[in-house]
Formats: sequence, structure tokens, C-alpha cells
Amino acid sequence: LSDEWFYAVNGQGAWKNGKRLRINQGDWSLSESWVEMNQYGNHQYETPFFRAARTALRSPYGARIVTSAFPHAGVAMRIAEQVTGLTIAIHDNNPDSVKQGPWDIASNQLIFEEAGGVFVNPDCKPTCLFRAEPIIIAPTLELAREVINVCHQSIDFE
Repeated sequence: LSDEWFYAVNGQGAWKNGKRLRINQGDWSLSESWVEMNQYGNHQYETPFFRAARTALRSPYGARIVTSAFPHAGVAMRIAEQVTGLTIAIHDNNPDSVKQGPWDIASNQLIFEEAGGVFVNPDCKPTCLFRAEPIIIAPTLELAREVINVCHQSIDFE
């Protein structure tokens, strides 16, 4: 529909329509970032981390822009392209009501990581395809850590 083809080969890189896709590893700052919060349609399934992140990232110590959107697989590709201004996405995924299964995550994670970005959980560990947990999608591990630290410092989500 969009005439786009994103693909990756593990250990060999990522491409969009035959052109190498690489995320700029330059200076990223949370205070200058646009964060998209991909939420559940039903707030009762929000994880404590996601709830804390939404509040913390909208604080003076958070991001420049925080938006909320219904989850969609293309958000990681929009960050990787670096043309929309979107910097970070946080997907909520609660084990009590799994919103995204391995089939929803695997290809996006491979493409994004092969382009140089990270998919991590709230413990800053690589996302596990077979564990329902919030996912932080960021261009660098340092920026993902900054998101997690702001959430830990602002609100106790444990």
C-alpha cells in the first residue's frame, strides 16, 4: 500500500527499498525528543511502568513532545528513517492481556536493531519476543537508559 519494503539480514544490516537503513548514532537528548506512547485501548491493562512513563516523560525532566497513539508496527520504521522527527516509542504489553505477540515484534525488532537502534524492556535488557512486557524503542541504548532513569526517578512504578 505504501510502496515501501523494509527488510534486514541478521548481522548484515537493514534496508528500505534497496537503500541501506542506518540510524544516526549522534547526540540524542530526551529533552529534545518526541516520544510516542503506544497504549492499550483499555486503560485497565496498562502496566505500572507505562503509566509512570507517561507521567514522567511529560514532566519538566521528560521529553519535548509526548504523544499517544494506538499501537502500530510501523512506528519503529518511522524512527529508523529519521524523517518524521519521531525519536522514541514505548509500547505497553501486559502479560494479563497480551497486545503484541512475537509475530508482531520479531521483524520490526530485527530491522530496527540491524539499522543500529535498540528494543529494550524497563530493566534496559533486550526485549524478549516471548515475554509480554513494555518495550522501549530508541535510536541508542543511552537514550533508552535516559527514558528509564527519568521514570525511575520520577515515580516508583514497582
